[in-house]
Amino acid sequence: MDTFIISPKELFHAYRETIKTVPNNIVKRKTVDDTLASDSCLICSEDFLQNTEVVTLRCSCRYWAHESCLGQSIFTTDRCPICRIDTLLLDDEYVLASAAREGNFDQVQQLLDLGTNHSPRDLADGTPLMGAAREGHGPIVSLLLRQGASVFDHDRADRTALHWAAQGGHVEVAEELLDDGADVSAVDRKGSTPLHLGAANRFPAMVTRLLERGASTSARDGGKKTPLHVAAEVGVSETVRILINKGADVLSVDEQGRTPLHCAVQLDYAAVTKALLDGGADISVMDHTGRTARDIAREREAERIQRVLDGEKVELRAFFRGELIEI
Repeated sequence: MDTFIISPKELFHAYRETIKTVPNNIVKRKTVDDTLASDSCLICSEDFLQNTEVVTLRCSCRYWAHESCLGQSIFTTDRCPICRIDTLLLDDEYVLASAAREGNFDQVQQLLDLGTNHSPRDLADGTPLMGAAREGHGPIVSLLLRQGASVFDHDRADRTALHWAAQGGHVEVAEELLDDGADVSAVDRKGSTPLHLGAANRFPAMVTRLLERGASTSARDGGKKTPLHVAAEVGVSETVRILINKGADVLSVDEQGRTPLHCAVQLDYAAVTKALLDGGADISVMDHTGRTARDIAREREAERIQRVLDGEKVELRAFFRGELIEI
């Protein structure tokens, strides 16, 4: 009698070929209809047949595959063939977080009704509430808050849901978080408050709302920058004027001894320079290198900025969020 010796590799591949199914808890299923009739399997590239069932993993990737093909793929790697997430992570909590981030209200509601934890942590210690706030999904934020999600949770960067809402400019979401008790003065790992982030990401309406809810114009981040410094650095004169009108100190200096005026001049923002001068900025203040705003303008040969510093009239117009505005 002949003896056949099968190598472990051959045995592995032989067993893989027998796999026809994927555990229900890690996949979504769909019967091929007209919406998928022209699609093909991600793994084998064969066209789908009408009225057959196809599957996809419960991650955020957008693809469909024959169940046997997907089963054999994840048997080999234990990972999604697209995003490479470990299939062990594809539980209800992961799906809830993805649905919250993507704005899928019905799926979030369904998972919460099934008893899924409303505040699971992702790899960055973020929660579904933070994800929904970052993307501006107000109804999901409301739902998670009603279920008990905490506005005080923070991620690995020490950012709260309010930080993320401010960064995205989602005013109504920020309002709801504040109504639920969110700390308008919370600082992240870099020392930034929500007001810093609203200013840094060019959202004057967010800056206005946070100031109305008690945000401090004198808050300092890790570089000793105030929100006014940040607004000057991104060149939105509207935000600069809002902050000044609410009492922001135009003479405040960061860890390099720079006033907001130094920042605006360094980056050639004429409109911001004018707004700061109108608000009382002092062109004679020197930074830690001994330079005034005028010195910086001369070094950069910024003629337009020099004219503004000299008090000359300069046409200040710019595109802001797609519109030509007078600034």
